[in-house]
Amino acid sequence: MKKITIQSTFKLLIGLALLAALLPKNAAAQTLSNLNSLKGRINSTDLEVSTADAPTFLGSFTRAAPAPPAPGGPPVPTRAATEIAKWQAASRYARDNKDDFAKLLSANKAYPDLVQFNGNAGQPTSHIAVAYAILASQSSANIATYLNNNNIAAPADVTAIQQEISALKRAISQITSPSLAIFATGDVRGVAAGTTDPTAATGTGTIGFTYASPKTIYTIKIAVASTQDTIKSGYGAFLLSPSNGSPLKSGLFEVFRKLDWDDQSWLHFYVTGATSTWQIAQDATTKVVTAKSASTVGAALLYRRQIINGTIGNTGVEGGYELGISGRWIEGDVRNLLQTEDGTKQYLNVFPSKRDHFLGFEGGFSLSFGQITAGLQAYYLFPKSGESVDGLSGLQITAGISIRADLINDIFHSK
Repeated sequence: MKKITIQSTFKLLIGLALLAALLPKNAAAQTLSNLNSLKGRINSTDLEVSTADAPTFLGSFTRAAPAPPAPGGPPVPTRAATEIAKWQAASRYARDNKDDFAKLLSANKAYPDLVQFNGNAGQPTSHIAVAYAILASQSSANIATYLNNNNIAAPADVTAIQQEISALKRAISQITSPSLAIFATGDVRGVAAGTTDPTAATGTGTIGFTYASPKTIYTIKIAVASTQDTIKSGYGAFLLSPSNGSPLKSGLFEVFRKLDWDDQSWLHFYVTGATSTWQIAQDATTKVVTAKSASTVGAALLYRRQIINGTIGNTGVEGGYELGISGRWIEGDVRNLLQTEDGTKQYLNVFPSKRDHFLGFEGGFSLSFGQITAGLQAYYLFPKSGESVDGLSGLQITAGISIRADLINDIFHSK
């Protein structure tokens, strides 16, 4: 059995941090639950123009024939050349300003007057990008009408515009279609209040999968490395954070759902669990150890509010708080000890409660800088008189830090 120390915890974190430094990175900020992967995401249907509105919409892109050049003056661009320049400006803006482009498309749905396009000279490039992105999303018949209205028929001109349409569609796809990423994280979490046991700090390396649709994120994380082996103390603290358990025997499933009334409000649900070995007793004479398997589960339903979402330099920053209801459950072979008198004494000596569930409240705050996330989580699981469990009952606070590296990012999207 491995001796658990804070030093070994941080050795694991340093090793995973070095791994993260060598692996490909996504420049966007990543929280423990990857909230920024939904930043500015919209549904593809938000870009559709109704049949009734199509003539007016297409009319805003119809240009009058250019006046002939003045004698001795510079040549006047053709309508085709002017339109190609607009398409190029739009696709260049979408490529170079991905976050702003996504936000503008989202704003255009909620507040159309903010991003109006009238075809006049001097229109901001950002508005041009939004307008031509919506045009690029229309049917082939509407595109053909647009080309016909502007007398664009030369094959070279049509090909040039079709290339820019394809570029804009790729940029839109990054916002509207689901994405899938595979990542690795190194996590350290410890109980900051309620226990003085230094081994309550645990280090865990995980492999995870994140699937993000326009309004929802699903994440699965499985532990593949840990400083935990046989648990000899801090049983309550372990039950508080069961996902930080033995390799391949602990994990997390969580869902973030964006609420319709506010882009900064989310519903957060998670289920976490682990199977681990608990050392219950050791004979003072023979040194024989009594150890049992324990299966622990945690779940919570929380409201999360995002209060920070931006960049410092080129590094994304995200932060928010959450509050809701939470519960912890314990089952497994260790509970069989309660069937005998001697077993009950051994069980209550290390875990002084016969209850198999603990319910209460949970809240916390997390802050991410790039691939590094720090968090503070508070729990209040209602204690029962005479059955207070150190590291679990009453008010407990855990602090943690996570380093993430994307192994395969944005699987569904072509570049």
